[in-house]
Amino acid sequence: MLSKRFLSTSGASGTSVATVDFLVIAGGGGGGGANYNSHATAGGGGAGGYRNSYNNELSGGDSASENSLLMNTGVNYNVTVGAGGTGSTGENANANRGGSSTLDTITSIGGGGGASRNSSPPNRSGGSGGGGSYGGPYGAGTANQGFRGGLGADYVLYRACGGGGASGIGSTTKTTSSASRSSGGAAQYSQITGGSVLRARGGSVASKASRSIPTQTVGVNGVNAGNGGWGWDTNTGGNRNGAAGSIVVRYPNTFTISLSAGLSSGGGENVTGLDKWIIITAGTGTISFT
Repeated sequence: MLSKRFLSTSGASGTSVATVDFLVIAGGGGGGGANYNSHATAGGGGAGGYRNSYNNELSGGDSASENSLLMNTGVNYNVTVGAGGTGSTGENANANRGGSSTLDTITSIGGGGGASRNSSPPNRSGGSGGGGSYGGPYGAGTANQGFRGGLGADYVLYRACGGGGASGIGSTTKTTSSASRSSGGAAQYSQITGGSVLRARGGSVASKASRSIPTQTVGVNGVNAGNGGWGWDTNTGGNRNGAAGSIVVRYPNTFTISLSAGLSSGGGENVTGLDKWIIITAGTGTISFT
């Protein structure tokens, strides 16, 4: 479907102007930790903040699509891709917030860290909030970027609280069984790279007794989806880190993008119809158009 992204005009002194659509996702927060012998589970990490301008698709928090950016040729625009936050190493340790991602004037905030059993991290709020636990309340999300984590902090045993996602609140499970588990908030979909892709899901929670050990932390559709890290029993081992974010830039195919040193892309420029697009997967630097 044709839209505003296909427009290009002439700027001051003959400078060409590209109408640029974006998907800016921050790094997901790390998951919290708990000790199975303490009969409590931890909170999942919140997804990284999610901001979108493409094709009237939703931004995070199920908010409206944002306006496209106008970028002049020959100008360097600042870019940073947020890393995933590190997960808790134990029930007394804080999980960390994910790194924020920035494209020129657009900033998405890193996902909040999930609460551990005996620790309520000061960085549990974020683009989407980290899940609460026996030891701490949920983290708040950020308007137009993501939802809050699952509710915690009533000191009930076997409470499991998922991290918030771009399209949903983290769920909360409270049972009388140590086999508790809870899902992270829903991811948001985008077709900015062609097919429909889900990104920015909140971290889920699984206790040791649930016999359902997570095998990965990246969640939905890839390592740069900005998903929150799992919160789960520290005796079981495993990786509770959040996933790194990414920045997708889509622009008319009459332009060519250049990335400075310090930035990495997932395969360079791609062509879809009258557009080009690129996924920037890591680093800090600048982009420019010719």
